[in-house]
Amino acid sequence: MRKKTVRLGIHLVIAAISLVTLGTFFHDPVAEAFSFSTSTETRFVYLVLGWGGAIGCCGIVVAAIGLFRGEQASGSSIRLTRSFWVLAAAIILFFALLLSSFRGYDQPGDRPGKIVVI
Repeated sequence: MRKKTVRLGIHLVIAAISLVTLGTFFHDPVAEAFSFSTSTETRFVYLVLGWGGAIGCCGIVVAAIGLFRGEQASGSSIRLTRSFWVLAAAIILFFALLLSSFRGYDQPGDRPGKIVVI
């Protein structure tokens, strides 16, 4: 296993998750900060999701290549623990934002005896 190659792949996957998180959950603040029009905001979301997917696929391939290659003599000083923790934090953040987006806004309930006209 070549730890430097695996670490590079993990960093690419972290960048991809960050881009997908940015495009999925934070496209409104980015559009307001840069004064995007509606069509430009839509193009931004598609572009960020597309590049995030492409970078993530490249990261997975690079990490897999690093796992299957032979051991390198100078690879013993490289630590992967910090990269794995950052990757785990990025995944947890994405799923926490995803689960919080499923919860709708609390709407006030109807009073007892209220007539609903259809």
